[in-house]
Amino acid sequence: MAKITLSLWKQMKMQEKKTITFGKAWLRYLLIPFILVFIFGIFVGDFKDGWTFVLLFISIGLFLWIKRARKLKHDDTYFYIIHGKKEKAIHFSNITSIKKSKAKVNGSRYWILRYKLEDEVKVKKCRFFSSFDGKFHGAVRKVNPEVVIWTHPHFNH
Repeated sequence: MAKITLSLWKQMKMQEKKTITFGKAWLRYLLIPFILVFIFGIFVGDFKDGWTFVLLFISIGLFLWIKRARKLKHDDTYFYIIHGKKEKAIHFSNITSIKKSKAKVNGSRYWILRYKLEDEVKVKKCRFFSSFDGKFHGAVRKVNPEVVIWTHPHFNH
């Protein structure tokens, strides 16, 4: 029994995860010098006006927003949401729909992936930008033939 479990674990580790989106959390480190300059200017320098506080709060907000960046990957049976060192694996059979949104950002549409976890009733959403090549859709459809995949934002296929 232990050999079977070990071999399955090795097979799961051997499967290569394909990247859907790259997390850009490393960009937050570019904001640290600005935040330090604003704090230094408030306490030591002549930056006592209201704009310094506004820029400080904007910089801290951007830092926290960029820190939330996540990586999305998939293999033949799982969709992975990776936040830093935490990884959430969602089996393709738990995905209910994948569709393009109607809204555009910089001329591109983002994807909305809806899924359910085994222990929850509520459907969760994962929104992301990506240029799918159809391999992901085919892999999901192979494991979960009932998944709804809408590639056009205005027409349901």
